[in-house]
Amino acid sequence: MAGRLAGKIAIVTGGASGIGEVACRIFVREMVKGLLIADVNETQGAALATALRTADSDVVFQPLDVSQEAQWVACMAMVEARWGRLDILVNNAGRGGVLTRPTVEHTTEEGMDFS
Repeated sequence: MAGRLAGKIAIVTGGASGIGEVACRIFVREMVKGLLIADVNETQGAALATALRTADSDVVFQPLDVSQEAQWVACMAMVEARWGRLDILVNNAGRGGVLTRPTVEHTTEEGMDFS
C-alpha cells in the first residue's frame, strides 16, 4: 500500500535533529518521493539523509541557513533541478531562546532574520 506522501516532494528546514528529524523520518515512512533535509548542521544532516534514503524515497541534504536569501535560492534551484517541483515545505528551522523576546508586532527585521 502506498504511503500518504507517495509522489510528493518536500523540504524540511531544521531537519537534521529534533522535531525536524522526526518529520523527516515520518515523511520517509509515508513514502515521500523526494525529501531535501535542509540544516546548518552539515554532519548530522548528511548522515540522516544517507540513513533515510530508500528505493522509494530519494533523500538528500543541502546546507541551509534560513536567514540567508542566497542559500534559499540555491536550495530551491536544487529542488527544481532534481524533482521539478515542491509540494511540501516544513519551515521548522529556528533558534531557541528566552521567552522575553518582543512580540511579533514589535520585532525588527533583524530580529526576524535571527529567528
